[in-house]
Amino acid sequence: MRDLPQIGDIVYLKANPAVKMTVEKCTYTRNAAMVTCSVPDPVTGLSTTMEYDSGLLEKVIIKATGEKQRMFRNIFSFDGRIRRLEYGIIFSSYVLLLVAWGEVFFRSGYLESEYEGIFFLALIPLVWILFAANTKRCHDLGRSGGWQIVPFFRVMMLFVDGEPGYNDYGPNPKGIEE
Repeated sequence: MRDLPQIGDIVYLKANPAVKMTVEKCTYTRNAAMVTCSVPDPVTGLSTTMEYDSGLLEKVIIKATGEKQRMFRNIFSFDGRIRRLEYGIIFSSYVLLLVAWGEVFFRSGYLESEYEGIFFLALIPLVWILFAANTKRCHDLGRSGGWQIVPFFRVMMLFVDGEPGYNDYGPNPKGIEE
């Protein structure tokens, strides 16, 4: 269903690619959709709405605008894509923080005291951030977030460049077009 037009997409008729339209409403069936589009009038500039079968339309793939995505924008979200640099910073920070906390808590004996719960409670948002970053990095490679459980795939995520342009999970975070 990802190939079908969504609300807000820019589409054009296959028979007349000169007229670009914006999708305002979609009614989906099993493998198709009836799409209501806003069509600009070339003379007056006013837009009218018309209904089309999605088979007659071609979706315009909007290229990246050249603007880079800001780092650490939605750190708790599992949606979208992130660059290798952002993933590397999050991953290495997570490892360094665990080592530092482990050093402090184990050497000081806090893990055997009443502060043990605080240590494990503080790990919850850190694990969430790491899983979100892993998922978004998988998305940048064009794969689902489930790939993060594959052994050694996380190491690959540090070194392999993401897909250029748009993929199923959004625009390239570097702003690179196809």
